Amino acid sequence: QDSLEFSVVDDKLQLRVNAVFVKQVTLLQIHRPSAHIFDQEGWRIAAPFHVFKTLEGKLRALCERLGLPLLLVSVALPGSLVHQHDRSTPSLTNVTLEMRAASGELKVLWSRPSG
Repeated sequence: QDSLEFSVVDDKLQLRVNAVFVKQVTLLQIHRPSAHIFDQEGWRIAAPFHVFKTLEGKLRALCERLGLPLLLVSVALPGSLVHQHDRSTPSLTNVTLEMRAASGELKVLWSRPSG
């Protein structure tokens, strides 16, 4: 199972991937047409469509709390995406979002058929 954890550390947004890789996030781009989230370096999180709206809301709350820039992309140019979700994505991906009230942490856990 893969995991992403967004947390607030010293009033900064931090991203931890699989409890191994940690980086500071200074900008988020929410790409609604593809259900992708990008950081300032273009690092991409591909979220399943069935949880994207919830994930977007939680990330928006964290960004607002920290005064972090959040860009919303609502239209995409054809061929501008590396990965496209399809209709099978919700049934093939199990996603859990955890965000405790007033904790400043958002955990995203997901699993795929391949493990």
